[in-house]
Amino acid sequence: MTPTLRRQWQSILPAAIEKRYAEVKTIAQAVALPMDAAPCLLRMVRKSERKLIVAGLALHLRELDKFLALKNGMSDDALLFTAEGIIDEFGGSLTMADVKIVLTKAKRGGYGKMYERLDCPTVMEWFRQYHDERLSAAYEYNLNREARERREAQERDVETDKEMVAKLKAIVGGKKVEPLTEQERAEGYKEYLRWRQAFIEQGAATCEKA
Repeated sequence: MTPTLRRQWQSILPAAIEKRYAEVKTIAQAVALPMDAAPCLLRMVRKSERKLIVAGLALHLRELDKFLALKNGMSDDALLFTAEGIIDEFGGSLTMADVKIVLTKAKRGGYGKMYERLDCPTVMEWFRQYHDERLSAAYEYNLNREARERREAQERDVETDKEMVAKLKAIVGGKKVEPLTEQERAEGYKEYLRWRQAFIEQGAATCEKA
């Protein structure tokens, strides 16, 4: 990467953001990153020039190549070709945080011991393995998030409707409204439905008599 390209890359991905990405250690953490804070590679390409993103990826691959200190390192053409392949195959889903996770795992021998040389097929296989793992993690993350959101919405509905039913109870029975206890707020949703239906029927019966 020429000094000019390096400066342009740093303008796209400042040191502060690089540092934040470096703090992402697991696939679960990468999946949880908001899209605006961690755009995918293709989104980065659309916001700037493709050659800059390719050069940035090649720079990270070169650093890995030097770190591994293999007998036969990757040529500049091989680095650029591999970077192009990463964008073409995984650019729609992976971010620079994901790239860093893959390369860090490689440095620690997570993809097996390297013998004398690093090449494009080897790197692409790392990313395919990681991509499959990330898809599973993203699926589980979305399921958990949807379940949590449904549960929270349900709890809000239960709390609101219980308070409304308490007021109806006071109107129908002439009783003073007492604050709901934590135990009442924690009652199951089925019990709440039975309770609400009973008071609705009671209120309807009162209206009919009136």
